[in-house]
Amino acid sequence: MAFEVSTGRKGDIPEGLQEALSGATGPLDAPNAVDLHLVTDATFRVALVVTQPDGCDALGHSLLDLASSPVRRELRDAAERCVATGLTERTRFRLATAPDTEFTAAVRPFESVGGTGLILTGIEDITREALPSDVAFQLEVQRNVIDVMDVAVFWKDRESRFLGANGKMLEVLGAPTLADVLGKDDYDFFPNEAAEAYRADDESVMASGVPTIDKVERLPTKNGDFEVLVTTKLPVRDAHGEVIGVTGYARFITDAVKTEQELRSLEGRHALAQYASNEGLWEFDFAAEVVEGNQRFAELIGREASNGGRFTFSQMAATFGSEVVDDFRVQAMAIVDDPTLRLDLPSLKIDTGTATRWFEATGYPFVEDGEVTRLIGTITDTTEDVEREQALLYRATHDHLTGLANRRQLIERLNEDLRTNESTFLVYLDLDHFKVVNDSLGHGVGDELLQAVSARLSEIVESDQLLARLGGDEFAVVGPGQDREAEALGKAILAGLSEPLVLGSTEVFTSGSVGVAYSTGESPDAIGLMRNADIALYEAKGAGKSCLRSFASEMRLEADRQLDLQNRIRRAVNDNEFELYYQPIVCATSGQIAAVEAMLRWNTGSEIISPTAFLPYLEQSGLVVPVGEWIIEESMAQLGNWIKEIPAASELVGSINLSRVQFRSPDLVDFLLHSVHRHEVPPSQLVVEVTETAISDDIAIMAETLNRIRQAGVRVAIDDFGVGQSSLSSLYQLPADVLKIDGAFVERIDGSGSQPVIEAILAMAHSVGLQTTAEGVETTVQRDFLQSAGCAYLQGYLLGCPMPPGELAKLLSSTD
Repeated sequence: MAFEVSTGRKGDIPEGLQEALSGATGPLDAPNAVDLHLVTDATFRVALVVTQPDGCDALGHSLLDLASSPVRRELRDAAERCVATGLTERTRFRLATAPDTEFTAAVRPFESVGGTGLILTGIEDITREALPSDVAFQLEVQRNVIDVMDVAVFWKDRESRFLGANGKMLEVLGAPTLADVLGKDDYDFFPNEAAEAYRADDESVMASGVPTIDKVERLPTKNGDFEVLVTTKLPVRDAHGEVIGVTGYARFITDAVKTEQELRSLEGRHALAQYASNEGLWEFDFAAEVVEGNQRFAELIGREASNGGRFTFSQMAATFGSEVVDDFRVQAMAIVDDPTLRLDLPSLKIDTGTATRWFEATGYPFVEDGEVTRLIGTITDTTEDVEREQALLYRATHDHLTGLANRRQLIERLNEDLRTNESTFLVYLDLDHFKVVNDSLGHGVGDELLQAVSARLSEIVESDQLLARLGGDEFAVVGPGQDREAEALGKAILAGLSEPLVLGSTEVFTSGSVGVAYSTGESPDAIGLMRNADIALYEAKGAGKSCLRSFASEMRLEADRQLDLQNRIRRAVNDNEFELYYQPIVCATSGQIAAVEAMLRWNTGSEIISPTAFLPYLEQSGLVVPVGEWIIEESMAQLGNWIKEIPAASELVGSINLSRVQFRSPDLVDFLLHSVHRHEVPPSQLVVEVTETAISDDIAIMAETLNRIRQAGVRVAIDDFGVGQSSLSSLYQLPADVLKIDGAFVERIDGSGSQPVIEAILAMAHSVGLQTTAEGVETTVQRDFLQSAGCAYLQGYLLGCPMPPGELAKLLSSTD
């Protein structure tokens, strides 16, 4: 099957993926640089598509929703194990859009800011995978082996009609050849009563999908006698997981049941085999109530072999515990009443003082003169299997870096506390500026810091509380109590983090933001309580960090309002509800319109919304990149038309704003210049504006990108100058042609004495050869001062408000 290559760009790669792929595969420089297909965020939603199967629109969808229902659970289990254990999983799946095609993929975890995401590599279509050249030979060997087995093997369709049988089964049915069996059912070979029982067992297995294991049955023979069989039946499934038939096999135990001597002989042979396979043999005598084992049995349970492994119930209780003895008695009495049962003790434990050993014991009845007189069975050392399962369980419920509980265990504990406690609290902690530590000191030091924070928090958390790491630099504590206990713990955590942490020989200071939530009369479930704590944490981070906020219902209302706004904005992008308005920029001396600035507006149908209400979400979601490309294309098309069609606009300059997020797109410059040339706009008549507050994070990347733009003849303006943290240095680090004085300074011209500051800004700009524009001019006093101070261009409501392109065209035409 072919795979489709996404148009996703390097800028769309989730944070943490580059590090996850480096080393084994090298840097991710291009979509085909590694065998990478899909990447999800911590909710298993696909955040990046490099290649994908035909007809699969994966981007933005849940990975689990893409899979067809029969294998969705297998895919989900593999994903959850991958996140819990940190290990790569190999899994198979089928797409909901192509249920007849089967794929395999390697699923790897990676840590990002939002939690643990998934990387799917090596997606391979195995539906029509070529069989090895010797497959016919292998199948023939398998058929021959089955045919000569001393076990009756058969398989049937959904109507219990025989589709096949081996030689032993043909003997049971009394059929000379397989052709005499195919298409027939049990009624053709057995008495009605026996056939009805066999048919009922078939239907039960096919209806439930659950096998029947080692069922003891009596098979009537032609001479009026019977054979005793131990039968196992299993469901047969098609490629979609649907049950389409049943297969089974039967072992004959007639002689073992009827003849004690034969059973003893079988026991002797079995003992040698089981000894070699780490199993011991034991026998329980009902009359003497004594268990006696062979040498291997004695060795396994740590008893002296000279005693023959013989011990009474009281000695058995001392070795395994009284509960095991009670269970043994109950099962043994049940077997006396029903010899078709078997004894099963799957979890025997012996503590030696230095280690714990685990065993599994199984026993079968020995019938003598129609009565069960003893049990004969085996005991197996399962310590390695139990320890392996315990290790897997530990990895599935604990964070691999810190050893703390993980998100899965936190949710389980939270659900349990909400069921059993009158009140339960949840505290969320997010470290402040953790990314700075990773970037400056490296991820190794970042991991050491997380381990040190975990140790510090463990000293603070009480014994009846559970501390967990949720991923990244986020921790949580759940425990009994409400606001008083929760806030006290939150304050103790903040105080504990105020003390320095020692990493090797280095002291590192950190802090955190804390969000607190607790159950109320509404009794929220675990997910609801986690959401409340997350909302409170968001409020704490927004309040300046290194502080604590407790959840209040109005916070949820605000969060719901923000979610509603986000959903509306996404619909607005899809429904093309955004528009461009244009505000004139006039020459300070002549008053003529020299330039226009394109400004984004959201037309909801009932109101026009300024970008201050939705631009932050556009940047956070990444939608600012496609919206920004639309702004470039739309404004260049409009400017090109004005230049061609309106004589007075032949030298009109257009100004557009670029978001800091857009600078992370490697296609920004090419897209901008292609749009300029496509609409025949002279590069010298375009100005790109960068707000001074957006410069600090990525100034090196911005400087490189802006230099490429200037080399093409486009001018650069620093917008909102004077309100940022690095105003002076930005003049020297960024290539700029125009300095736009922020309206906050212009506003204070009327009375608060900002004139000296503006004069100083103008003098500084002129000294380095920058053209100046003042924003927010709304009064004649402001205009007159700026003119006299030497500001070249003015922009503001006094000179023209933002207006639709049609109105601005009329204004430009009126100046002809």
